[in-house]
Amino acid sequence: MKRTWLLSALCTLAALTGCKDDDPDNLCEIGQINCAGTCVFLSESPEHCGECGNACPGVEMGMAVCVEGSCAFECDTGFEQCDGTCVDYMTDIANCGGCGVECTDPGLGTVDCVDATCEPSCNSGASQCGDLCVNLDSDPRFCGTCDTACGDDEVCAAGTCVLACPDGQTRCGDTCVDTRTDDANCGACGEVCEAPAGATVACVASECEVTCTTGELCDGVCIDTDTDAENCGACGMVCSSTNGTPSCDAGACEIACDTGFDDCDGDVTNGCEVNLNTSLANCGACDDACGAAMVCSAGSCASGCGALALCGGTCVDTTSDVAHCGDCDMGCGPPISGAATGNPDCADSSCGVTCSGSNAYCATADGDACVMFDTDPQACGDCDTQCGTGERCDAGSCEGDARAPGLLNCGLGAGDANPVSDSRHCGGCGMSCGIGGACEDSACISSCSAGMMACGRGISTDCVDPMTDNANCGGCGVTCDAGETCSAGSCVEFIYGSGCWECGNGNDFPTCCTDADAIRCLPEGATCS
Repeated sequence: MKRTWLLSALCTLAALTGCKDDDPDNLCEIGQINCAGTCVFLSESPEHCGECGNACPGVEMGMAVCVEGSCAFECDTGFEQCDGTCVDYMTDIANCGGCGVECTDPGLGTVDCVDATCEPSCNSGASQCGDLCVNLDSDPRFCGTCDTACGDDEVCAAGTCVLACPDGQTRCGDTCVDTRTDDANCGACGEVCEAPAGATVACVASECEVTCTTGELCDGVCIDTDTDAENCGACGMVCSSTNGTPSCDAGACEIACDTGFDDCDGDVTNGCEVNLNTSLANCGACDDACGAAMVCSAGSCASGCGALALCGGTCVDTTSDVAHCGDCDMGCGPPISGAATGNPDCADSSCGVTCSGSNAYCATADGDACVMFDTDPQACGDCDTQCGTGERCDAGSCEGDARAPGLLNCGLGAGDANPVSDSRHCGGCGMSCGIGGACEDSACISSCSAGMMACGRGISTDCVDPMTDNANCGGCGVTCDAGETCSAGSCVEFIYGSGCWECGNGNDFPTCCTDADAIRCLPEGATCS
């Protein structure tokens, strides 16, 4: 009893002792708890708040505290507590002047929080109306001035509320736009020009034109052709990966050969073409030739092949040699999708393919193929998903066209227009040939050429080829539906393909048609436009 009373008295006197509860010779101060060898007050320790090991979480621009055994936090000077964070009401656009007071997106501009007040900054050509940045020339809410709103049936054109759009412009919703140059309605209402990474985009002559800020535009993607082995020096220039690892340096292909292979002819386009283990002319090294009646076995000249097969004076392993797979001269071919998508290989005396880059392997009705699941309409997302008629593959999902190929939606009630022949939209939406004019091959002329069918528009004429025109197929005004195209004067269904090899490969569309936009497969007997 005397010893216990003495220890308690000592611990009450000072924290100098560093006393611990689990050691009767070194106890914690009264009110403290021993947490892993440290004496703490659970009511105020941020590392052990309420119980040992319960560390209070930190907060950006503040610090964690423990108050009466519960975690809390205190903000740094100039910051205030807001929904569990520390914010600066003077500059935070999500909490400008108070917690949860978010600055409104101004539209055609940006917004900042300055001295606890939302201040928009408008783009060039836009005007500020309250918290918004708007185009006073075309915005029906603010037409000409911030205080002028157009009626329900009106549109805003050149800063004036009118009932109809002027010549050369198309009504899209409640706005008049020039679909030849409008990035948000390029060629047709709602057709937005979107720039891929590393590029800018603009609407020119009703078409979205992409300009790469870095690299070169290859299949809609900006590529550095100085370094990309699949687009080396130019789009589609694939560096050979035959028996090696390709690379691209300053727009020129290079290759690091696999062990046992070499580029003896110095031609990088055919990769590492020589197998040093079996080549009579290059046995073990380039230009090291074996003598008469000799064979090259495992990179050394010898008088016999042992377990290997003698094919044309060379010892080869027919279990793995692509030129002699399973037997002499039984060569393996490239994938049916093309040599640029993969290479032949031989394993266990059986031919196969090795796909290159981002291509994936698929076994098809006509053979081995290497495909891009993100973009291949007949292997969209996986080998078993074939997109239907008129459907493209976008990011691994099938998406149907809105209308037949080449046709445009040029405004409310206007129907589908063919800019090649439509005199109201000759070369693009809103580009009218006017009174007495005619449209042929996307150009306004005075009359149709010989062999063309004239389809009247009242004050103007459409010059059409009824054999191929998707808006006048077989006759004036006969428009093919989405998923159809005009072939020999009749609307026929078609499917998209990544290459002609997919036409007829397990489907009923064997006729391959190529144009600048896509590869289309048509039924048996159909003709390309």
